[in-house]
Amino acid sequence: KSGQQPNSPISWHQALKLSEELKSTRNICTICTNLSVGYSTIKQTDTALEYANRCLQLYQEYGPQQDLASTYNNLGSIYKDAQDYENALIHYNKALEMMIKGEDQSHVFNCHLNIASILYHFQRHEEAIAHIDEAVKFKNYEDLANLRVRCFEHYTKNFKALGRYNEALEYAEKLNEEHQKRLEDMQEGMISKPEAENYR
Repeated sequence: KSGQQPNSPISWHQALKLSEELKSTRNICTICTNLSVGYSTIKQTDTALEYANRCLQLYQEYGPQQDLASTYNNLGSIYKDAQDYENALIHYNKALEMMIKGEDQSHVFNCHLNIASILYHFQRHEEAIAHIDEAVKFKNYEDLANLRVRCFEHYTKNFKALGRYNEALEYAEKLNEEHQKRLEDMQEGMISKPEAENYR
């Protein structure tokens, strides 16, 4: 609906107004980010971009590089949701470049996979696989089941698109094993059902 706004226990718009009155740049950026994500979710792309670009401008003037990188990544996701893959790739690449240079490397793998998802749409499968390979190098890869699942999914569809069916099958089987293990963990009470569904 055109008048629909992102739901929140307290209006993000009221919170934004208060933060503006207090001249709290950090809070303004946080709220603008949340609003941009919310509006992107309900397909109000122009409004989402308005808030994300406001956040970008503030971080360019005042913010740490890591926050600026995260904002570029958020912009990439907004464009991706709108199926504007060219602009998504531009912003994801900017985010990756900044994240690699930063001290906090914890989101680099996610940015690599975001780029891989866009390259898949452009049928640039070899490049996509190269980015998945970089994500796999993340130091906590073996401890993060969700990361492994995303990598297996990306590997499977890109190898399939290239006609490399043996490799696609290999990763499809790994993906199935991860899902099966997650379901077994859920049955044993080690994880909750929502966690298992999020994992998928």
